Amino acid sequence: MIDFGEFFKRATGQCPRRFQERFTEMEEWPSLVDIPTGCGKTAMVILGWMWKRRFHPNLSVRSATPRRLVYCLPMRVLVEQTRDAADKWIENLVTNGLPRKEDIENIQVHTVMGGEVDRDWTMYPERDAILIGTQDMLLSRALNRGYATSRSRWPVEFGLLNNDCLWVFDEVQLMGSGVATGAQLAAFRNDFGVSGQCASIWMSATLEPNWLETVDFSEYLKEDSVFSLDNNDRQQLKGILDAPKTLQKWDIKPDENRLKNLADHIRDKHKAGTQTIVILNTVKQAQELYGLLKGASKKTKRPTNQAGLLLIHSRFRPEERGKLNALLKKDSDNPEGRIIIATQVVEAGVDISCQLLITEVAPWSSLVQRFGRCNRYGECENAEIVWIDVRDAAPYEQVEIENARESLARLEKQDVSPNSLKAAGIPIGDCHVRHVIRKKDLIELFDTTPDLAGNDIDISRYVRDEDDCREVQVFWREWDEKPSNDMPQPHRNELCSAPIGDFKKFLKSLKNSAFVWDYLDRKWIPLRDERVRPGLVVLLPKEAGGYDKDKGWTGNPRDTDFVPVLPPAAQYSAFDDDSDDADPASTTGRWVTLADHTNRVVSSCEEIVNALRDLETIRRHKECLLTAARWHDAGKAHELFQKALKEDRPPEQEIWAKGKLGRYERRFFRHELVSALAFLSNPDFQDTKLRNLTAYLIASHHGKIRLAIRSMPGEKIPDDTKKRFARGVWEGDPVAATNLGGGVISPEFVVDLELMELGLSHDSQPSWIERTLNLRDQEDLGPFRLAFLEAVFRISDWRGSKEDHNHE
Repeated sequence: MIDFGEFFKRATGQCPRRFQERFTEMEEWPSLVDIPTGCGKTAMVILGWMWKRRFHPNLSVRSATPRRLVYCLPMRVLVEQTRDAADKWIENLVTNGLPRKEDIENIQVHTVMGGEVDRDWTMYPERDAILIGTQDMLLSRALNRGYATSRSRWPVEFGLLNNDCLWVFDEVQLMGSGVATGAQLAAFRNDFGVSGQCASIWMSATLEPNWLETVDFSEYLKEDSVFSLDNNDRQQLKGILDAPKTLQKWDIKPDENRLKNLADHIRDKHKAGTQTIVILNTVKQAQELYGLLKGASKKTKRPTNQAGLLLIHSRFRPEERGKLNALLKKDSDNPEGRIIIATQVVEAGVDISCQLLITEVAPWSSLVQRFGRCNRYGECENAEIVWIDVRDAAPYEQVEIENARESLARLEKQDVSPNSLKAAGIPIGDCHVRHVIRKKDLIELFDTTPDLAGNDIDISRYVRDEDDCREVQVFWREWDEKPSNDMPQPHRNELCSAPIGDFKKFLKSLKNSAFVWDYLDRKWIPLRDERVRPGLVVLLPKEAGGYDKDKGWTGNPRDTDFVPVLPPAAQYSAFDDDSDDADPASTTGRWVTLADHTNRVVSSCEEIVNALRDLETIRRHKECLLTAARWHDAGKAHELFQKALKEDRPPEQEIWAKGKLGRYERRFFRHELVSALAFLSNPDFQDTKLRNLTAYLIASHHGKIRLAIRSMPGEKIPDDTKKRFARGVWEGDPVAATNLGGGVISPEFVVDLELMELGLSHDSQPSWIERTLNLRDQEDLGPFRLAFLEAVFRISDWRGSKEDHNHE
């Protein structure tokens, strides 16, 4: 085994600081990490988790360390930076000769953020992984309403993100209501129970413990749960903590000419050969100031682009943002130096420094973070921080701005290094949370069935605070008359985030030329204003405008100075098929018998279960998982499924699981409902717990049938109106006997849908919804562990289906 000091050095090229070593020596994960900016919190957590999971000398510590590190951040730019750092550290560890390279090589780093969702992370729940994402994408998935993913995938990601994970919330001062939601989820996991360990850590240089004192989590927050620097640590970091910088105010009136006056001040104050950073509170103001600085000054008649000029904010496509980030990481080679115009995206995490920092007044916690971008490592002489007043508080609360003004006035013409700020003793302030999720909300969210109008519970208020912070994803294409339903799905480099408020205004100018993908009817449909929601992916014609290659998203139809990014030629077409009768996994380039497919799924399930045998939930329910794997596709023996596999059907008289699947004679047909009924009709399985859990896993393995069984609007009705029907399955349907592989035969039976009714059946058997609600509320399961079993089983099916393709 390798000790942490040597491990850290091989990863970063530097010896760990004392506090980074202390972090790995703790028996329990701390709830809060209060470390000043620029000291190395990210490396401490990521490399600390990695070492404890793979190289700690105590086997029990390695086993107790969760498999997945979930690193949650408020902004995409921080996700990209953290991902790049993690990738680099792993690359260095592999290159620098660890005792067993395979211990590091198979730790995968995945990202989940707007415009980029790496789905491979769900395929291997038994592997160690680092999952880095924005709070929108990660918290929505942890609440079973994943943004920018299909409804059928929600339970899988919900199960994986609430079990066997270490959650790290970094830069929490920017997360708003996401802080309370993370705390409440941690409390719910303690109350309902999870599989494995699932701890949470909140990190910030400006963090108050009372931010986590939510209605359900406060009882779990320990008094000694804050991890911070001690005196020895502060002595070791003296060069950073005492890096001098003087604060002053520029008297620029907050009127309609303030940005023009600010531009003049910046030109006069910027020094050749240095870097100046200007941080404004909104994207629109940053764009306007950038335009003023880029043009020629009417006052001096000299060009303003002598110094390099960068605009950095969150509303660029990845194509342009990647180029900007590359420039940001490089020192400017311009002898006149560089001016960076930015928003809150550089407030935290971004490793840049400057001699002159200019910032609008903002909440005190944000200002402390911004001050950390000036003379970050003590490399500058005469470093200055300048603040200017604002016309209104947006996007912040007025009381926060007023308190910050008072604090800034106290420190006028004084040093504001980290140690000086600590000595000043200015309180960070409260975390204003408007909406707090409660247990009953989480229980309701476990059910992914929409209401009869097709609507879902809105979770956006639990993810972010302000309406303008909630986003849609837009991309631009070119077409002749209407968008083709066969066009490739959007690639991450095409997608641009747009705040919902701005986008709704922009939408009114488009006259039905914005489109969204209809998963049910599998076609592009015009977007109506009332259907706009967070995470929506919107297709726009290039001529609709709204984007500038230098300024990013503007929402101005006149801005068309950009080129649509074309997706890779190999990209598969359309979106996830989430229609109610879709079964894309059953369509392959070869014919696969039901017995062969089932054997592969059972084999995949055994592989995952054996790898996860350290988890009590998996050990306890192993029989249910393997039984469900054997029976999950028994319903494919139904005549409707076999008839849909009619094109180029082989002559052999077999029950086929895969082939060329066409349309079903009855819309909404779901073979997994028939599979669950086949299993329940078998008298060999009498144990109630085994029967109900196994039947649930079988029925839910495509994410379409979970808590309830109900008929669909527009579903074909049997001629005999007394017959029950649901999901294209009719009472009285005969289902043929079939070979399920492994020596198991599903006998022929006749469909009985009595269990879809409320109350007991004629033979005193519980209804379907009573069975599933009992499972959800069962003490040794609960919503999190049940979803984890559901995820493990569905992934077994995915991997078995992948093997079907690999045998083509």
